[in-house]
Amino acid sequence: MTQPRRPHLAPALSRLSLSSWALCAVLGAGLLSGCADELGPEDATTAEGGAYLAHDEPSDFDPLAVVEGKADMLPRRFDPHWIMSDAFFTDAYAVSADDVQAFLEASPYEKRSWLADEHVGELRAADAIVQAGVHQGINPIVLLARMQVEMGAISKSERPSRRAIDYAFGCGCPDNRSCIASFKGLDKQMECAGETLRRHYDLSVSAEGLWRAGRVSRTLDSHSVTPANHSTAALYSYTPWVLRGRGGNWLVWNVTRKFEQFFIDKGLIQPAEGCFGAAANGKPPFVGTPCGCDSDCGFTVSAGTGWCHPAGFCTLGCEGTCPDHGDYASTFCIAADPDDLDAGGVCAAQATESNGHCADLPGTLDLTRDRYIGDSDAAARAATVCAPAE
Repeated sequence: MTQPRRPHLAPALSRLSLSSWALCAVLGAGLLSGCADELGPEDATTAEGGAYLAHDEPSDFDPLAVVEGKADMLPRRFDPHWIMSDAFFTDAYAVSADDVQAFLEASPYEKRSWLADEHVGELRAADAIVQAGVHQGINPIVLLARMQVEMGAISKSERPSRRAIDYAFGCGCPDNRSCIASFKGLDKQMECAGETLRRHYDLSVSAEGLWRAGRVSRTLDSHSVTPANHSTAALYSYTPWVLRGRGGNWLVWNVTRKFEQFFIDKGLIQPAEGCFGAAANGKPPFVGTPCGCDSDCGFTVSAGTGWCHPAGFCTLGCEGTCPDHGDYASTFCIAADPDDLDAGGVCAAQATESNGHCADLPGTLDLTRDRYIGDSDAAARAATVCAPAE
């Protein structure tokens, strides 16, 4: 999509569009019963019933084959500290309403979803989903995945029960407690989910949330998690479980990857190509920032002028060392072609939390590479870098 990214203004507090999780995070524990932060370890066994362990679509637990592509902004291996990139989470214009309609008509489950024929007021369900994403600054693919994770709404070909529709995002439905009537209805659920996710994201940005980037918190299945970015913090605020391989945020990650890859495979969205025309994450470009063409890497340092590597990251030629910048991951000089040292060296970003251990640069993998020394007097060493995928 070519629409400009919409700067997000944090929405005003709405009585109808905050789940109980969000109300707890914003107004403090105790306002509503059933908040995740009020539950102790002794509650975890019974509460897990609401953490998607009863998910009724077996294929959502299948591992997804790794497919290379620049558009993939989710890590290929599950990392409980880094579930998806902030850029993906907040890409409200990632897909159009017609893209979503096509997705629903021929879903990843090889059948037409009932939502392809559903309306929310006078809008197609697809239009309403995208509208909610744009309104709140959330990727519609994230909202589609949330509907599937919560109620299996996407994979069903027959219209589900009234209750499943009325609480399709689980918004206002604390674990092991009755859903709150004021959140009832597909229209309210869409806005509630979008606003709740965005509010938790913004609370991480402002360092006011119970879950926030860089702060250690404990999940209800007794894992210590330090969210590496704001989107991961927001997802744990909504769903405070890891449940690797069987539910929780592992299932959120797996289903979101599945849906994004389906959009790519069907040609509904394309891997990023061409010039991005904007600095990554609002910062000037440097070694390791995403790019689509050389003009995206228009920075100049003593070592030379940046250019766009075919793997989709800004780089420089090098021998032995590369320049660093305090606002970015440290850099490292690697061979441009490990099988042909005469091809010279290129600077690559080292794999760190700041780039999602290379998931922010989908044309790369976190690989251990030897330093390219060339004619320099640099010492031999190795580092884990975001290297072009092999």
